[in-house]
Amino acid sequence: MNTIHKLPNSAASPRRSRRLKRIAALPALLTLGNLIFGFAAIHFAARPEPVITGDSAAILQRVLPSNLAIAAYMLLAGMLCDAFDGRVARLTRQTSDFGGQLDSLADIVSFGIAPAFMITCLIGATLEGRAISPISDAFWGRLTWTMAAIYVACAALRLARYNVETMGQNATHVTTGFKGFPTPGAAAVIVGLILVHEEVLRRAGEKAVVSKLADPVAYAMPFIALGLGLLMVSRLPYVHMGNTFFRGRKPFFQIVLMVIFFILAWIQPIFVFAACMCIYAISTPAQHLWLRVFRSAQPAGSKKPIPEKNHADHEKTA
Repeated sequence: MNTIHKLPNSAASPRRSRRLKRIAALPALLTLGNLIFGFAAIHFAARPEPVITGDSAAILQRVLPSNLAIAAYMLLAGMLCDAFDGRVARLTRQTSDFGGQLDSLADIVSFGIAPAFMITCLIGATLEGRAISPISDAFWGRLTWTMAAIYVACAALRLARYNVETMGQNATHVTTGFKGFPTPGAAAVIVGLILVHEEVLRRAGEKAVVSKLADPVAYAMPFIALGLGLLMVSRLPYVHMGNTFFRGRKPFFQIVLMVIFFILAWIQPIFVFAACMCIYAISTPAQHLWLRVFRSAQPAGSKKPIPEKNHADHEKTA
């Protein structure tokens, strides 16, 4: 006699997959713009020959001196798309899980893979075309590829963690801070330093002494990428720069500082941008290190005693 075994409910009647019927057009287009600009950055960084030629080359090369500079500006355009897609979705009340997932996929290309690839191209140009790979005979080639790969992996882990931890939260909530360094901020640090490197080379011209100033920036990039990757997967709290400094009423002194910042940015936009992003990256670790050292340096008897009423409240709550 044959025995009939019943399958579990999950196997007998599998859950029907959801079908996506409609999506918000404008936020999705902005997110795809971020993705396409990231792809364009990889394309321009990989081209060995100059892109700008002809009669307009002398004028345009003052702003776009190299293919790496063009790639860096492509990522800046992607950052603008990334900054506005969420705001447009909230303003039009068209936030969705689809938009959040698409945004993370675009971010891993534009702010994970593209900056890491640009670093390998920068070191390859500094080493005069020597191979950048994990099996390269050049020490800097192996080191650069390894640290760039760590940066990409940390960016993916940071985005996946963010998706899991924010799943089910109110999508219309305005973000005021992050746990860990945000991926657009990490890419902005790399973009700013690459633009500084290319600008120094452009201003150097035939002066070999000035051009040597760009080499320390290039050789520091793999270590900076490693540090940025660790900051992305950390739990250090970072503020949202736009929502923190430009939303709501601010003190008068902060307005004065903003005016000074915009004047300096008008005079030297590349150097000011790179400096601001580097300060943003190291501000939280420096603050935590300072507090840890300052607290450990305090004598044991200098700590303020807890008032008696706090002990009583603690006993009541216990």
